[in-house]
Amino acid sequence: MRTSFFAAALSLTLSLSEMACAAPADTLCSDQPARLAARAGVYVTAPLIERVRQTRRWDLGQQGLPNGATELRVGADGSVGIAWNWHESAVLGREIPHGCLRFDGDQVRLQPDDLSKAGPLLRIAGLAGAADAPYFALLFSGCYRASRGGERWCFEPNRVVIAGRPRPATLKLDLSELPAGGSVLEVAGEDRFWLFVPRPDGWAVYRTTWASAPGYREPDWAQPWQLLKRAP
Repeated sequence: MRTSFFAAALSLTLSLSEMACAAPADTLCSDQPARLAARAGVYVTAPLIERVRQTRRWDLGQQGLPNGATELRVGADGSVGIAWNWHESAVLGREIPHGCLRFDGDQVRLQPDDLSKAGPLLRIAGLAGAADAPYFALLFSGCYRASRGGERWCFEPNRVVIAGRPRPATLKLDLSELPAGGSVLEVAGEDRFWLFVPRPDGWAVYRTTWASAPGYREPDWAQPWQLLKRAP
């Protein structure tokens, strides 16, 4: 069985954590970009990752999180981007005049304290790939058989391969204006979103659009567009 992207990332994170556990915590500020660059990567509030793993739903992963930063991206140039539920964002040293990051092993905490109400953030990925890549891989992996047409659907990093044909896909991270009920993918060449709702043996897939669109109606939950059952 192929190791999932997230399992590999988690294994690497734990290994790094073990190596770093004896090292003292290090505080770096927005006026130290050269040193921050050495910590480049994507850091996410840990409760979100755990909830997404448990529920297999991106929308439920963001429910009930403490106020505070949801994601940090430390760039290769030492810039620090902060996202709040991927709906609002800021850059340390720009929109936020000054701030610091306290690194402790594989975790980081924003300072001053009013920026870090969500608690520590966990490093889950480097900077390679699209912005949604770590979360797409957390939700989607493996192969399935479609109820209509019988095609084989396989998930790869940021794409769905259907009957051998790759379709680039993006997980919509910002939930505002999106329909609830699961995880929404924007798939290349499609004029509607694909909404994935987990089932014990796979996924129910619905075609939908922005919840804010004029005349929007919820999908008919009893009539999925496709049912995907896990395949060997």
